Amino acid sequence: MSISALSAATAGMQSSMDLATRSAGTIATQSMAAPTEPATSSTTAPQTGVSRLISPTGDVTKALMDQRQALTMFNANAMVVQADGQMMGSLLDAKA
Repeated sequence: MSISALSAATAGMQSSMDLATRSAGTIATQSMAAPTEPATSSTTAPQTGVSRLISPTGDVTKALMDQRQALTMFNANAMVVQADGQMMGSLLDAKA
């Protein structure tokens, strides 16, 4: 049983989109909490809502790394699809 490059690449693209969706969900569900110690400076105006911390309800760093990995995987598989199309075009040109 052989697997064509095109079907392997499309499966890889789907896998990378699934990874991106899962990691985006992890990032999106992070809650925001106000800092425990407000900044007190007499020279600057208070900045309400600017200083926020992400609560430790999920691994945001891993999710961000997964986003980058998904992008790289998708681009690599897209290049395989492009190369497959060019190869088929070359074969058809040679046949004609």
